[in-house]
Amino acid sequence: MRYLLDTTVLIDHVRGKPTAVALVRELFSEPNDLLTCDATIAEAVSKVYQTPKDILAELDALLAPK
Repeated sequence: MRYLLDTTVLIDHVRGKPTAVALVRELFSEPNDLLTCDATIAEAVSKVYQTPKDILAELDALLAPK
């Protein structure tokens, strides 16, 4: 199945919100195609820059090609 991840899921995941963490974990546990777009990444990174740098590193790891 293909899923398009939006900014809210990405930011909530790196901020440790339980529902977002559980959703991303579930999506990665199955053979899914997880997609995003440049606009979503730019928006997520701009929001993350308003928070500690360790969250930016976690976002980078989440978005790295697998």
